[in-house]
Amino acid sequence: MRLLWSELRLCQMASDESLVKSDESSSSGITWAHLPAGPPLRQCNVVAGGGYRQNDVEGDAFDLHDSVPEIREGEDDSFLALVKNGVPDISAEALTYLDEAVAAFYADCLLASCVMLGVAAEAEFLRLTDIAAKSTVHGATFAPVQNQRTIRQRITKFHDRLQPLLKSLSQEAVEDLETNFLMIQSVLRIARNEAGHPTAVKVRREQVYVYLQLFVPFARQLMRLRVALQ
Repeated sequence: MRLLWSELRLCQMASDESLVKSDESSSSGITWAHLPAGPPLRQCNVVAGGGYRQNDVEGDAFDLHDSVPEIREGEDDSFLALVKNGVPDISAEALTYLDEAVAAFYADCLLASCVMLGVAAEAEFLRLTDIAAKSTVHGATFAPVQNQRTIRQRITKFHDRLQPLLKSLSQEAVEDLETNFLMIQSVLRIARNEAGHPTAVKVRREQVYVYLQLFVPFARQLMRLRVALQ
């Protein structure tokens, strides 16, 4: 999937003014730039076969490695089918929350959609940590992840514990890891936290559209890691 707006900044567009917000909870120290109001949804389509159509905004191209077909208005089931096709072992729990996220999106309940999508992403990440902690090969390495209190702490600990193993794991499991795992989970987690707390954050519909699209490469990366670490 090819995104325009350098370094995934599209995912954090602001509706009125430009400001920069640091995700102090991210282990990578990523800073996301909130941009001025973006184009309407019809100009923000992730198209089948790869490619991100964005006619009004200039920026560097950013590759997410895996292409993701578009979801179309009124096709709730097709998005879930897309997820199942890209992530065959997706959990029933994640699908339940994804179903709610898509339904909320089409009903213009955008805050609810962000929360449900974030919960689905968390469910898949926790599956990964459980499998890694129970692994006969890697269990001792990842067991401490389970002792972390917050999801942010677990993500940070998991990422730290994974680094020494990168060279020994398959290329498929670790390719684009920083993008598909660390950066996307940060985007989805922040969106969930801001939507789920009384921060008066206004979410644009095209933002949530992109969040839904980003879930697929994120979940696919977790699936590859589950296979490599089991």
